[in-house]
Amino acid sequence: MHELTLATQDGQIGLTSKILDAISSMSAAREFTRLRVAVAYATVGGCKDLFNELNRECSHWGNIEKEWLVSIDFGTTDPNALQFLRDHSKSSIRVPNGQHVLARKLKPTQCFHPKTYWFQEGDDESGLGLGVFSGSANLTFSGLRHGTEHGVSTLWVPPHGEVDEKHRTSTLASLGWWEPTWDSATEVTDAFLNQYKTTRPPKVRTDDDDDVAQQFIDADEVSVEPRAGVAWATARCFWTQTFKIVENLGGGRPGNQVDCVRGARVFFGFSARNVPKNTVLGDIEMRYVGKGQVTTSVRYGNNSMDKVNLPIPDTDGPPEYAQRWLHFERKEDHFELTVVDSAGAEDWRNRSKEQGMYYKTKGGGREFGFYS
Repeated sequence: MHELTLATQDGQIGLTSKILDAISSMSAAREFTRLRVAVAYATVGGCKDLFNELNRECSHWGNIEKEWLVSIDFGTTDPNALQFLRDHSKSSIRVPNGQHVLARKLKPTQCFHPKTYWFQEGDDESGLGLGVFSGSANLTFSGLRHGTEHGVSTLWVPPHGEVDEKHRTSTLASLGWWEPTWDSATEVTDAFLNQYKTTRPPKVRTDDDDDVAQQFIDADEVSVEPRAGVAWATARCFWTQTFKIVENLGGGRPGNQVDCVRGARVFFGFSARNVPKNTVLGDIEMRYVGKGQVTTSVRYGNNSMDKVNLPIPDTDGPPEYAQRWLHFERKEDHFELTVVDSAGAEDWRNRSKEQGMYYKTKGGGREFGFYS
């Protein structure tokens, strides 16, 4: 059987984690024994994210022999990514044209630019499984999760028909490129890593320097797992239902603090990293439709929810927020707030459902969602 699948990813329109989904789905399709990866560059955030996902989704991940060809052209690859890949069990890494690129101060004569993941079952005999994913994404958190990337998965699962086996054999012949490239590449030793670190400029910008990636990278314990969190962080809009609002401004006055699901902070640009209860995460600019822009704040509360301070009722906001649906839309320099009743929220519900980001809180059943 031969399967061909196109993965399209674009965080700006709600298509997130599609590249990583395609790779992890392929890894679990068969008892693959070997993975070979060739990428133009890698970051430690991307490497950790890939390993975490495949370890979670692929039961035999620890038994797969892994080989990595990762370029250091222009110094974009993080040295820590090379070390991460090298130091894992059953994992080997080499750098194409490594010594030559170092000698030329990281300016290659010819760029190394593939982005291919090759899963193989056994060796090259007929009848075995083969999976190849190739596309535009590098081994970075952004490339795997929310950058605008496309890729194609091609999977051969036994039994193979005559035509499928012909295509499988042809693909393996094309992948024969690997052996001479691997043999001529530079092994990543401690000496090579030190030389690369010395030659590489101190500050090299990568696609993982964007705001979304920075909310999750190096956060070992997070308030929301990356699959949902990246989708929330890249969404254009967030909405939530409210019930009773605590009268935090004094008895008899409508309150202006709304409890949001833990992790909603990433929509407002704050890190997914866990923090102690009652921690102020930071300030944001907000404007209620028809009123002026004000500075408000987001806090992780004692009740393990993310609390968003809203414009003061009847001053910078509506008369009240209780028993309403609140809608936040990301603008260039602020978040625009709209407040409606249940009927007014129907379009938001539908959009969130279409994009797989409609939820209800546990226990209370309060609705909330995101969409782009």
